[in-house]
Amino acid sequence: MEKRCQNCKYKVYEQVDTKEVWPFCACKDKELRDITNKLRIELNKYQVQYHIRDDKEMSDDVLPSCQLVQSAYDILLDSRCDKYCVE
Repeated sequence: MEKRCQNCKYKVYEQVDTKEVWPFCACKDKELRDITNKLRIELNKYQVQYHIRDDKEMSDDVLPSCQLVQSAYDILLDSRCDKYCVE
């Protein structure tokens, strides 16, 4: 599943990612964190090792990838993430 939103005001990149190929969600919304945490628990560890740390829950200073956030909304809620705008 390739779900990378364009022109998202929450999309950020690691400082070393000069080519901006791996976007992360900068939204600190608690609902968003809870949703991505729930998905993370259900996913295989191999699949999420490139998205977030291997913690039981994401802390406020950990940014989930855009794709993980989109997957959480799509799979768990069967809806689109309202934090993004796709063009």
